[in-house]
Order: sequence, then structure tokens, then C-alpha cells
Amino acid sequence: MTISYKLVGWYVVTALLAWGMWGAGKSLGFNSVTGLDINVLVTLIFLLLVSLSVIGYALFRSRFTPLISGAVIGLSFLAWYGFTKLNLLGAGILILLAFESYRRAGRQIQRVKINLLEILNHGLYPLVIGIFILVSFVAYQSPLAEQLEDTKRLPSQTQQFLEEVADKIVGPQQVAEQTYQQANAFLKPYFQYAPPLLAFGLFLILWGLSWLFVWLGVAVGIFIFWLMKKTRFVQVQEKEVKAEIIIV
Repeated sequence: MTISYKLVGWYVVTALLAWGMWGAGKSLGFNSVTGLDINVLVTLIFLLLVSLSVIGYALFRSRFTPLISGAVIGLSFLAWYGFTKLNLLGAGILILLAFESYRRAGRQIQRVKINLLEILNHGLYPLVIGIFILVSFVAYQSPLAEQLEDTKRLPSQTQQFLEEVADKIVGPQQVAEQTYQQANAFLKPYFQYAPPLLAFGLFLILWGLSWLFVWLGVAVGIFIFWLMKKTRFVQVQEKEVKAEIIIV
């Protein structure tokens, strides 16, 4: 199999993973109590997508590689969530961060001994952050953010959550109702800022967890590269390299 066919195959798999990730994520919501609903399938596809992308950036050293792959991920996002100005901005940011991931992966691949762990560890972070930015933009435009802005009060699920906590710890339901009313009264002036606050808060949470997703991506990437070597998609060979030296 020539490198051109391998590159096309990598683009196709990247496109399928991106489409599947954003499509599966479309069915998720933003829980009014706990934040973003976590789905194992979406998380797994996300890890496969970012780790395979970084491996591709290391293998296919062309400036078009991050441009096309970033555009594929961004266009999949736009197809599922709409071609709004904010989403277009997010897709552009993702492409720029894909170039940064490509640069970092290339810097590691140019060393004498190939260290896959270092390639993944350095290359994953920009791409992970780029996708987290897109997820935050989705939160900004989510029905929950619009509901908070329009109704000027916390969702009913929050009251139910407080009632469950009060029932287990305090006892009387009146405590939960009073807490809910007081929270609404305190937060009422700030509900107009709910969309940006929700998006920024979610991004901060994801950013704080980025190290975990990077290391999970490293583990997935090592497994993918092992499969590539087993199927002879890639081969690691040792070659003698001539170097210039200065003699005094």
C-alpha cells in the first residue's frame, strides 16, 4: 500500500470518527445539576479521534495534513450544530490548534530515537483543548443556557436535587424550597449572563481535566500504533545518519 492510499485512509477514518463523535454528542444534554452528561461511547470516540490525529501528524509530514484533518473535524461539528458565527469561529480555532499539534508532533519525530509517548504527550494537548472549546460553544448555545436567561431562575431539576439532599441529610422539604428560592433571588441579576458563564465554567472544568484526557489519549494512541505495526501499516527501522562535526 502506497503512502497516498494510507493518507487517504487516515483522512476517511478521521472523518468517520469526527462525524460519529459529534453525532453521538448531539444526543447528550447539559445537566442542570452536574453539568455535561458524560457518555462512555462519546469519550472513547473522542480519544480515538485525537490520538489517531496526532499519530497522523507524525506520519504524514505535509502542511496540508493538519489543515484538512482540522477542517474535517470542524465541518463535522458545523454539520451537526449549525453554521453560526460562533461555531465558525470555533472551527477556525480548532484548525489553528491542529497546526500547533502538528508542529509539536513534528518536533518530537525529528529526534534520533522515536519516542511515541513524547509525540502523543506533546501533540495531544492542543487538539484536546480545541475540541473542548467547541464543546463550550455548544454549551453557550444550549437550551439550558437559554432557559436560565429567559426564566431568570434555576431549573426545576435543581430544586429536585436539593429536595433529595435535604430528605437524606436535613429532613424537612421546606428547607430545600427555601434554599431554592433564596438561590433564585440571589442569582436573579446574573441570569442574563447565564450562556457565557455556563460555557466558561464548563471550559474551566474540562481544561482542569485535560491532563487526564491527554494521558488516556496517550494510552489509546500507543495501542493504535501497536496495531499499525502489527498490520504493517507502519514500520520502525533503524538507519545510519551522517552528521557534520567540527574538528579543531
